[in-house]
Amino acid sequence: GTFKLRLVSSVASIDYSCVGYEIIRTIGTDPGTLNKEINTVYESLIGFDENGVKTEYKASDFNAQYLAALVINGIPAEGTVTFTIRPYVMDKDGVTVTYGDAFSLTLIDGVYSAS
Repeated sequence: GTFKLRLVSSVASIDYSCVGYEIIRTIGTDPGTLNKEINTVYESLIGFDENGVKTEYKASDFNAQYLAALVINGIPAEGTVTFTIRPYVMDKDGVTVTYGDAFSLTLIDGVYSAS
């Protein structure tokens, strides 16, 4: 089977044309690239905490004005999947891109692995 992963980023203002992510997804040893842009930000998002309790997450909880959320579909529930993600914002003219810090995460059989 497969599952979905939601990436959430803090956004300082709405003075951008979009929030985007450069993503390298490696399934086993097979890398692929995903580039996603989103145009909607939120003051809060609904999610579930570690105990499965429905929770509202506010941008202010993360010292941000807004939150951006991206869903990645079709992640294999078995095996190792690694993501290297570099978030960015694009200015209102759609010309200048400002990058955030890149990070990586690994899922083993659908579970986050801190190692």
